[in-house]
Amino acid sequence: MNTLWADLFVPLLTGICGALLGAVLVQKQVIPCPSPALPDSSGRLRRFWDAVWGTGAPEKPLLLRRLGIATLLQMVLFLVLDSLVSNHMANFSGEGLPFGILLLISLLCTGSVLLSLWRAERRESRLLRRLALLSVVLLVAEVAVFQGKSFCNVSEQVLLSPESVQIVTEDNATRADGTIAMTGDTTLTVAPETLPSTVGAIQIRLKQKKDGELFRVQTAIKDDNFSQTFQVIGEKYAAGQGRSCDFKVDPYGTLREIQLKFSELKSSVTLESVVLYSAVPYAFSAVRYLLLFAALGLVQWIRVYALYRISYDRTRFRHRAAVLVMTLVCAASALLFLRPNLTTISYPLVNGAAGYDPYVQTFDALQHGRVTLVLDAAPELAELDNVYDNSERNASGISYAWDRAYYNGHYYSYFGITPVLVFYYPFYWLRGALPPLGVAVTFFSILSILFLCGAVMAFVRAFVPRANLLLLLGCLPAAVCCSGVYFSLQYADLYYLAVATASCFLLLAVWLGIQGSVHFAGKPVRRTLCLAGSGLSLILCVGARPSAAVAAAILIPLFLGVLVRKQSTWKCRLSQAAAFLVPLLAGLGGIFAYNQLRFGSPLDFGAAYQLTTSDIHAYHLQLSQLPAAIYHDLLQLPRMSNTFPFFGVQSLSLNSYQAYRYVADALGVCSYPLLLCGFLLLPRVLRQPGSETLQGVTLRQQRAVFALCFLLPVAMAWLNFCMGGVNMRYVIDLLPPAVLGSVGCLLRCNSGTARRGDSAARYRLSWLVLLGSVGMVVLLMFSIVNQGLTKHNPNLYEAVEDLVVFWQ
Repeated sequence: MNTLWADLFVPLLTGICGALLGAVLVQKQVIPCPSPALPDSSGRLRRFWDAVWGTGAPEKPLLLRRLGIATLLQMVLFLVLDSLVSNHMANFSGEGLPFGILLLISLLCTGSVLLSLWRAERRESRLLRRLALLSVVLLVAEVAVFQGKSFCNVSEQVLLSPESVQIVTEDNATRADGTIAMTGDTTLTVAPETLPSTVGAIQIRLKQKKDGELFRVQTAIKDDNFSQTFQVIGEKYAAGQGRSCDFKVDPYGTLREIQLKFSELKSSVTLESVVLYSAVPYAFSAVRYLLLFAALGLVQWIRVYALYRISYDRTRFRHRAAVLVMTLVCAASALLFLRPNLTTISYPLVNGAAGYDPYVQTFDALQHGRVTLVLDAAPELAELDNVYDNSERNASGISYAWDRAYYNGHYYSYFGITPVLVFYYPFYWLRGALPPLGVAVTFFSILSILFLCGAVMAFVRAFVPRANLLLLLGCLPAAVCCSGVYFSLQYADLYYLAVATASCFLLLAVWLGIQGSVHFAGKPVRRTLCLAGSGLSLILCVGARPSAAVAAAILIPLFLGVLVRKQSTWKCRLSQAAAFLVPLLAGLGGIFAYNQLRFGSPLDFGAAYQLTTSDIHAYHLQLSQLPAAIYHDLLQLPRMSNTFPFFGVQSLSLNSYQAYRYVADALGVCSYPLLLCGFLLLPRVLRQPGSETLQGVTLRQQRAVFALCFLLPVAMAWLNFCMGGVNMRYVIDLLPPAVLGSVGCLLRCNSGTARRGDSAARYRLSWLVLLGSVGMVVLLMFSIVNQGLTKHNPNLYEAVEDLVVFWQ
């Protein structure tokens, strides 16, 4: 199909079909007759010709004229582009323009001509004309811009067999059946005598087993600029599962030698061939074309129909349905991170609890009717001067359970008990086995996304009465991306299960708390149920990760409003307060009793007895650490990387803490465009005049809630840094209130419709913020290789890299 005849046949056939359809529509008077001479014409054929060609109205470019011009222009464009691909690009496969893309463009152009005669001034006609023009522009852009790396004067390719490739590291590579099998870090070189005179690209074909992980490929060259040492020209990750690994080469003078380095191999990788090209081979990306067409076409649809002027109305079914669909799409995105080949854990445990995560060990301990883990602690640990000193433990050579709480000669789990009670026990009752960590994290992460969207909608209803509909829909995926839930899904380990569980119940507590305190003011039964659910959810959050529960303080102004509301009786107010406090206090009583049984104190959660990197007793609150906490948790920027997506989280120590501080990978809150925008817009929102908005929420309450959304992350950052250090898990604790506050600020500053002038510019800038937040987090997930997303979909990494990094 991708030949010269397709360039002519597709638009011609589409134009003929369009002409016949148009003539029928004219005869049926669906399209108004353009010729005033038509009623006086004699003969059926004459009337048909007048209707199609419009001889009675020569001043109007009618059906055949427009279709003829459109068809001719398409033919010329397709022929020019196909000639460009065939004669001036490295097109070794002989492929031209995809038949499906040509057909799409022809259908849009023909349809726009027909619709312009039928409803020239209608919005449908304007939209179709813009889509037709967009399809043509994107076709030219794909060939001339996105495939620009394939331009060359002479197309030349040289296939190098593995026999002509020299192995530098003999220990990790062997030759077999015309290939090179690599089992570890390997360096290969291409001898000078095998290099052609012109080399503009290197294509490496690799093969790995289906469940293999991404590995690093690096290319270096010697040329007339560096003739004695190799200089790296490209580096990327590859999956070795059907896609080639391409590098663009631009040597100075003569290309003398090529070096290939393979590292981070977890399994055997086979080098099948190395191909040298005069330029990167031409490969039209239909996926990129269609994605851009869909995105830009959506923008045109919004502009033509002025959808940006619509305010969210909860009473309209279409608005609620749009929010529901967006929520479900966000929740379904969590399934992309689910790791393959997860198997349940048989119980009773065959070989004891020693090799399992703390949640399985806690479940096993409860099944045995004890609070200590069923693990044997070495008696020698009690003889150490300070068993919590990591260096002393390692120097002693005594074996111990890493990151468990050691107290009075026994092991305990300081990880919260909520996941065990809420998920592990129901899973065991249903399946007769225990869930793997990946399944548990995915379960709580999906719930976190659903509850986050619910909390956002409740927050918006309470504080943004005239939210822009499209902007609100865009805020939902941006809020999910900035909430940290994807980090939990990406790592899916024992630490992030606590984070995912705490986020889940914190967001549920906030959602139900806003619903009960604001939206159900005149419905005492619903208000009582929501407040009771909020209190129960909050204590479950405490049971998973106590530090995360601090963020629920944003509900305090709303709860105080319920207590001082004069329209309700004291009896009603006290009953509603009891609805929240009773499950909260009952849950606290259970947690305190559990702590008393384990550590002899109701307020001791066991974190101080961790056998981890340092002695937790050395940590204490210091006001002098506030600047460092703000820097790490709020302002720390991503690191730059030499592989796609060229940035990622980083571990950065300032070395000015006056004592040891645990420092691991982290990303500051304000690195997210949405959250940075929220911090910047907060003063504007606090200065906005107004009165009571919905359900009696006063202006003072609104300002208090918005202020807490941004003050709490600062306070929590200081607490986490002083008592823990720097870690992405600690930063995630700060994100929920900041996300809600940022969404509220963004929507309040764009409340109502997007008009001209400053409000229109602010509206466009808001969309850039939302799209930038989503794009940043999505690419950030690809920077964490061989975890979650890339482990489950290794080919997806290479596919996205090819779409984004089109210049090399």
